[in-house]
Amino acid sequence: MASLTIQDMNVTGLDGVLIYIANAVPIFIPTLLIAIWIGVTTVIYFGTRKFGQGDIFVAFAAGGFLTFVIGVIMTLSFGIINNYTLVTIAGILIVSALIGLTKRNRD
Repeated sequence: MASLTIQDMNVTGLDGVLIYIANAVPIFIPTLLIAIWIGVTTVIYFGTRKFGQGDIFVAFAAGGFLTFVIGVIMTLSFGIINNYTLVTIAGILIVSALIGLTKRNRD
């Protein structure tokens, strides 16, 4: 069986490329979302730590929120993220937000 190429799918634009990559390498999109989450969390943490207010749990929550928004956009417009991945992202967002809020109340 010959492999499916991007010319065989007859797609244009970023959505077609992402759909092609998701079909060829199923772990790519979750890995991309994890990389976005880690990158945003790191930038927010070190950016706020520069001013003496670095809080890793707030950075986790902000990174989780941005990753969830990107996941919802990819689910609605492209349809390349399944519900299991989106629920996992939402779980990470909820847990990190709860930890961040409870830690803030104790300080």
